[in-house]
Amino acid sequence: MVKEGVPYLMTILAFFLLASVALLTFGWSPLLPVAALLILLGAGLMIFFRDPRRSVPKGEGLIVSPADGRIVEVSEAVDADHGTALRKIGIFLSLWDVHVNRCPMTGRVEEVEHRAGRFTPAFRSKASHSNEQMHIRLSTEAGTVRMTQIAGSLARRIICRLRPGDQVTRGERFGMILFGSRVEVYLPVGVTVRVSVGDRLKGGESIIGAFQHHV
Repeated sequence: MVKEGVPYLMTILAFFLLASVALLTFGWSPLLPVAALLILLGAGLMIFFRDPRRSVPKGEGLIVSPADGRIVEVSEAVDADHGTALRKIGIFLSLWDVHVNRCPMTGRVEEVEHRAGRFTPAFRSKASHSNEQMHIRLSTEAGTVRMTQIAGSLARRIICRLRPGDQVTRGERFGMILFGSRVEVYLPVGVTVRVSVGDRLKGGESIIGAFQHHV
């Protein structure tokens, strides 16, 4: 379980203890369903904030998924800053997916930028432009790789621990988005994309692309 989930779980636990004390002391039977609901909420939070171990694939030139979820978009895009062509992969994270985000490649963080926005459903393509999001630019062997953490209709907090100048490795955890979201990765056109719309992915483990490694 990631540390960001601890405050939520402790709040649920505190309410559960209060309800239990009141139930045992005063015999307030209406508190029974409340206590049961709090147990269910606590279990749900533990599931949502889970952080399972992943087997990061070894091998030169491999690119792994930055998130768990289902691919909802594979398309061509253009780098707004430099006008260069990119390959875009959009991943939708449902409420039940692992929400820990991981670095797709080894490299250096060049830029981290937060952009305010709306909270429309993350499975819609327009969420890429209108929603609250965090932009991350990595310098890698394959060239510039961009990631975007996008909040969804339920998400109200994006967590990104990266800072410009950080060195990261393939599969390394770097943040998460709370309660349903979307993660996009933008790859150089020289990368061979190995996934299609509808594929299910595991962050840090599923290979989404590869590039020709130069010694």
